Amino acid sequence: MKQYIRKTEQAGEKLKIQVRTDDIMKKVRVRKNASLIVFLVDLSWSMAVTQRLAATKKAITAILNKAYQFRDDICLITFQKESADVVISPTHSVTLAEKAMKKISLGGRTPLASGLSLAYDVMQQQSRNYGRENIILILLSDCKGNIPLNPEDESDPQEEAVEAAKRISTLGCRSIIINSDRMSFGEGHANALAKHLNASCYLISVLNADHLIKAVRNELIL
Repeated sequence: MKQYIRKTEQAGEKLKIQVRTDDIMKKVRVRKNASLIVFLVDLSWSMAVTQRLAATKKAITAILNKAYQFRDDICLITFQKESADVVISPTHSVTLAEKAMKKISLGGRTPLASGLSLAYDVMQQQSRNYGRENIILILLSDCKGNIPLNPEDESDPQEEAVEAAKRISTLGCRSIIINSDRMSFGEGHANALAKHLNASCYLISVLNADHLIKAVRNELIL
């Protein structure tokens, strides 16, 4: 339209295309919708559990402090002993998150299948509010489950975890796995589960909040 008006104003002159600075437009990608970042954290006993929890707490606080930019929300699910729990329901409140994280304890066995199953339920329910493409799952674990969904059952806990991971993959949400437990690097459980989860997998020998935040932000801008 600008070119047409400009040419009609040039009466008696030979018309030609002229390009000015204000004619050039650049497409800029902007995230319009809030994202839900679901942290699924293994709090069972391992060499890396204290490091894993410390990094998660700092990352959650840092992300929430910047949430006003994109209105990102956080959910924290933990698993240990025989079950999984939603420690922080979806929120962008730093105060509520910090209060909830003070109550976290460590230790016990690894009910990985329970954690993944609960994450699936939460992500499926929240997809109505955020859209599946705006939900990202961050699993922090060595991904070696040793407790079945029913502790009194004799089912293979690792097979149950794989089935739960497959269900999550059908949601179309994004997922990443972060394993900081050096003792489990050679066992390959995280990489194997990542294939079923359709997730990226990071092996970080020294996990801290900066590493975790970087991994989350890299995934959010894809």
